[in-house]
Amino acid sequence: DRPDSIEAHSYLWCASSLLSKTQSKKYWLIIPGDNSDKKSEFITENKITVGYRDIDLSKFYDGKPYVKEGNYKNENSLKEIKEIIKKQLQAKEGEKPSREKIDWQEIYLHNFAGIAKNDTVILCSGPKTIFAIGKVTGEYEYLKDTAPDHVHSKAVEWYDTKEREVPKQYRFGGQGAVRLLP
Repeated sequence: DRPDSIEAHSYLWCASSLLSKTQSKKYWLIIPGDNSDKKSEFITENKITVGYRDIDLSKFYDGKPYVKEGNYKNENSLKEIKEIIKKQLQAKEGEKPSREKIDWQEIYLHNFAGIAKNDTVILCSGPKTIFAIGKVTGEYEYLKDTAPDHVHSKAVEWYDTKEREVPKQYRFGGQGAVRLLP
């Protein structure tokens, strides 16, 4: 039995206390947003997706499980993907994007690319609600022609779809739709 309310020292530790740690290597928060219709899509279609940029990640990341130092295909991959992100942001916004914005978008894409088969994902609203917990069952897919707003996808088997509220004292702040749990 899993608890209805979460009691732990912090939200991240509380989320990880709900997980069966027997087969997963890493634990990820996937945040589609409070008012997003993506959460229902993810659960019913057994997947997770992210948007950010229309870039085939398999051209820049090696497809191996996440490492903080980078899973880049070669020594130029990081520079190349950041240049593409910069160009896409500039075309969309009409002005030069900040280095920080480019860096953060690359970090989110790097994180998503590094989610491996058998890793555990927690679908949540961010700080307030956990929607589902599942295991990644598929490799990265680039969906350029089928999903124009969320082109990066991985298959997931959801084994717990009970929605839970996170008590206020355990909620976290910050940004990012793909986070690695400690």
